[in-house]
Amino acid sequence: MQARPYQEELLEKAKEKNIIVYLGTGSGKTFIAVMLIKHMRDLLGRSKKVVFLVNNVALLEQQAQVIRDCTGLNTASYCGADGVDHWDKEKWGKEVQEQSVMVFIHQVFLDAVAHGFISISNLALLVMDECHHAVKNHPYSKIMTDWYHPAKKKGRAVPKVLGLSASIVVKAVKTEEFRKEKAKLEMMLDAVVETADGISIDLFVNSAREKILHYSASSSLGCEEEVGKVIVSARKELWEVKENELSAIMKSGADVNSKTTSADSLRKDFKFFVNNIFGSIGALLELGVYSLVSMEGSLEEDIKSKCERSDTIWYREEVRDMMADITKKNFRSIIRIAIAKSQILRFSGSEKEKILKFSGSKVLKLIEIIENKGFGQSEEMDMRCIVFVERKLISLALHYLIWKLKLATVVDVGYCYSANANRNVKDPREAEEVNKEKHRMKETLRKFRIGAVNVLVSTSVVEEGIDVPSCNLVVKFDFPQTFRSYIQSKGRARKKGSQYILLVEEGDSDKEARYKEWLGVYKMSMRECHSRMKVQVEQDERDGEFYCTSEARVSGIQAMVLLYRYLQKIPVDRFTRLTPAWTIQMSDNEDQIRRNQSQLFVGMGLLPPHGYLARVQLPHKTPRKVEGKVKVRKEWAKRSAALEVIRLLHEKGELDDSLKVKKKEAVVVDEDSQDEDDAIKKVQEETADSSVTNSHPSWTPSHAPLSTFTLWN
Repeated sequence: MQARPYQEELLEKAKEKNIIVYLGTGSGKTFIAVMLIKHMRDLLGRSKKVVFLVNNVALLEQQAQVIRDCTGLNTASYCGADGVDHWDKEKWGKEVQEQSVMVFIHQVFLDAVAHGFISISNLALLVMDECHHAVKNHPYSKIMTDWYHPAKKKGRAVPKVLGLSASIVVKAVKTEEFRKEKAKLEMMLDAVVETADGISIDLFVNSAREKILHYSASSSLGCEEEVGKVIVSARKELWEVKENELSAIMKSGADVNSKTTSADSLRKDFKFFVNNIFGSIGALLELGVYSLVSMEGSLEEDIKSKCERSDTIWYREEVRDMMADITKKNFRSIIRIAIAKSQILRFSGSEKEKILKFSGSKVLKLIEIIENKGFGQSEEMDMRCIVFVERKLISLALHYLIWKLKLATVVDVGYCYSANANRNVKDPREAEEVNKEKHRMKETLRKFRIGAVNVLVSTSVVEEGIDVPSCNLVVKFDFPQTFRSYIQSKGRARKKGSQYILLVEEGDSDKEARYKEWLGVYKMSMRECHSRMKVQVEQDERDGEFYCTSEARVSGIQAMVLLYRYLQKIPVDRFTRLTPAWTIQMSDNEDQIRRNQSQLFVGMGLLPPHGYLARVQLPHKTPRKVEGKVKVRKEWAKRSAALEVIRLLHEKGELDDSLKVKKKEAVVVDEDSQDEDDAIKKVQEETADSSVTNSHPSWTPSHAPLSTFTLWN
């Protein structure tokens, strides 16, 4: 592959210093990274590696394969679904020795560094794809603030940094705000933003012609008001059931941890029924009666799957079943209303005629676009179209509808959505489903690239970084939520003669005004990235508390994850789930506040009027209240308490020096043992009213009776 002149120009800058490559999608940012890796290959060996970080699973293997193909270097990819959370130091050491380039999901890399399995000083190059995410508590930010910058400050070796981004800001901003955001990103990544001249890019990169197409506000249902009342009534019923059960949980004689577990489980299921189910129904209504009826089975299956997972419910099962019954009853009522009003079941025409008659104006506009291959007959005969939607269910509904239409311009239709969405990849069953969906999505994208599928209905999972160079038509079915989404989705249409279409309802002047604003922001951003104007920005205030061992160092956020992971390792029966319970209160202890206040207040010579103190009540298998230090923010106080728990677990031998849970022999516990119940009750009574101070408490999990405290891995 021959480098373009602007890529060579940016490569030379990357050789000299740390840079953030700011180029539009499709302009070859990844290839610049590949060229830099090839340039630095002589530095790579047993002790020096390249780490390439990505923001989502969909990008992981794509970027790894590009690096393999272009460099010939040993390259591997790593994500949570690969089981890396269970890898020990020996396994990671072997992996590091075998690979020259390691492509990570950001969080996996951060965890490996925190546990001491990989050293930031042993990297020759650190590449951050979609580096604009390096804000707040994102793993990109934590990697830089917790590891890169401290190492550099201490004079230790740090890697060269290369950031890649097509959109520095998330939302539309004015020039001054853009300059500040740009300066913050540069400070975070210890790099400077570099871009290429627009004219030189235009010689090599195809920009899509873009246009807003309007659809009428008329409805194919005619029963929105009636259906809306049903949805409001159903949500009210669900709310009342949830609140009654929540009240019963809090009034029960259960311990605080059990109450927390039950309440969290109840709220999660309530959210599923109210948002996932009824939210999807609302979105389907916009598509029309045909889509609403065709997705009835899919929604019913979602409800059924939720109710079959008895091992994930920690409140009364009959309450969950009651919420499911309310949902099914009202959903069926909506279907009956829609069918009766539309008379769809009495329609005797063809499937295509049925779809056209019983679909909303927005869907009809989409069909028109696909039939015409864009706005007006396209000269490009080989159409490859991506339709972007917000919800998974809408991607399935439109996929089915387009497939049933059998349009002459459609070879075949596929769909994509995030494999990880609403899934716990730590659960083996969930991880299996995630991997299946990842493979299905990979195959769908392969078919799209070769033309076996030429219409793809996708959520935003394909927006950011996924390489589909054959795409020549993008339809944003749901209007972009942010400026970044607009830039990223438009960048998928990169073939010569490509078109980018935004669907907007007639009379929606707000969306049209937003679109015009985005056009101005993009031009301004390119102009500002050529500017060398220096802008002074203050570093975001951060809590600098960590817990360190001889091999590892974890922040408060990581300590909270470790705490939950530790509790999951404690063997309990399938009806028990161990959950920590948190309480946060204001503290006016002036001495503690002065000792623990943030550097910002120290620098300003000011004392905050109060602080926050967090306590964590651990479950009955590990009975103890632990508190952290007084902090000026609630979230910092909570993290401090988690760090104190990790310190205790490490000191008592429950965590090794890498801060991983130690493997132990499982002890079989008689679940009906009265001795166990008495022991638990005794320990709880001893700790229930104990006051906890910042001095080191004498909590000793390893001294607890084996029938009440057991660990295995």
